[in-house]
Amino acid sequence: MQPQKTIKEYLKYIFSDVEINACAKDLAIANRRRAAIEQQKKEIDATLKGEIEAQNSNVARLSDLINNGYDYRDIECRIALDCPSKGLKTIFRLDTGEWVKELKMDDNDKQESLPLE
Repeated sequence: MQPQKTIKEYLKYIFSDVEINACAKDLAIANRRRAAIEQQKKEIDATLKGEIEAQNSNVARLSDLINNGYDYRDIECRIALDCPSKGLKTIFRLDTGEWVKELKMDDNDKQESLPLE
């Protein structure tokens, strides 16, 4: 008697009810995981979109500074009263000494301060 040979063939296999139930549970778990990952992706996308917009604003601001070559800042200034003539005051920048503007003196400027020590 010759020994029996076995081979494998790729054939249709019908699941049992127990196997179908197991697949259904796996499907439910996979659906939940996919939904959680999609939600996480939405949150990450929203966060990254905000960060990208913030950087776009920063890039635009820096581009403007470079293009213009200047920025506006609060600069310490000195007021010279009765300069260049009586009743006028001149404002000078302390950082460069440049003249800023000349204005009429107002009533507060005309009040002499008294040493009250």
